[in-house]
Amino acid sequence: MATLRIALAQVPARVGDVRSNVRTVRDAWEAAAAAGADLVVLPELALIGYPPDDLLLRPDLIARADRGLTRLAADGPRGCTAVVGTVGRSERRGDDTWGVASAVADLANRAVVLRDGTSVGTYDKMRLPNEGVFDEARYFVPGDEPLVVRVADVRVGVVICQDLWTADGPVAASVAAGAEVVVVLNASPYHRGKRAEREEWVARHARERSVWVCYVNRVGGQDEVVFDGDSMVADRSGTIVARGAQFAADLVLVDLDLATGATTLPGPSTLRTRRSIRSTSCGRRSCSPRATTAWATASVRPSSGSAVASTRP
Repeated sequence: MATLRIALAQVPARVGDVRSNVRTVRDAWEAAAAAGADLVVLPELALIGYPPDDLLLRPDLIARADRGLTRLAADGPRGCTAVVGTVGRSERRGDDTWGVASAVADLANRAVVLRDGTSVGTYDKMRLPNEGVFDEARYFVPGDEPLVVRVADVRVGVVICQDLWTADGPVAASVAAGAEVVVVLNASPYHRGKRAEREEWVARHARERSVWVCYVNRVGGQDEVVFDGDSMVADRSGTIVARGAQFAADLVLVDLDLATGATTLPGPSTLRTRRSIRSTSCGRRSCSPRATTAWATASVRPSSGSAVASTRP
């Protein structure tokens, strides 16, 4: 069985500024590739920002997102697969989504898998939150099919944010479709106690389904909504084995050994800031200075606080 080096790129995004977001995603992708990653995962709606709200009513935003995705596919580094959050047209109709009147009848909150210049898979978010700061049932059509792609001979399932927050649903469907690793793209706002709530669901799915769960969250703010990053990886026992910084951009690198179930962290074991990094080693592969001067690598840090189940992303 294979070893998968995965990078979780917790980056900010500006709502509506597709050009800037494309640059941010490309820079993170290039840093991950230079660090020897087989796979890099970006946050939910990384290309258009979150929450986009009524900007989704503008056809030009959707067109710019499509063009940005095409540029990313063309310009992205070869040999490293990227999972990118964006918006896309759905073949399904959403005239009545979960009892909520839809402002847009055919848009999906989407993750696109890019590899070597092309798209090799798409996943549409199945569970659409519609409470508090979340208005997704108004704007998006829910998906109904899991996505599992092969990366470095490892079967990787893709889900998005709220998909994680249920016992039987998209994660279960992904594992049933053959996923050995499940990646979760998120734009999950911070509130007190949120770390424990997220960690409970990540660990629960990993433990109950005997899969690695790799959770990436964005950072930054949009109006009153604050995103704290705090990305994490749980091994097949449900133990949190790696974690990103809180309230700061970060690139979390982890090696997953499918044969032994072991998880190792390439490079130094401490979290470093961008300015302090000059050179490093990435275990079985070498990291280039370009990667290490642009991004930080994350350490294993124990989780804190008690785990409390919740249904909010």
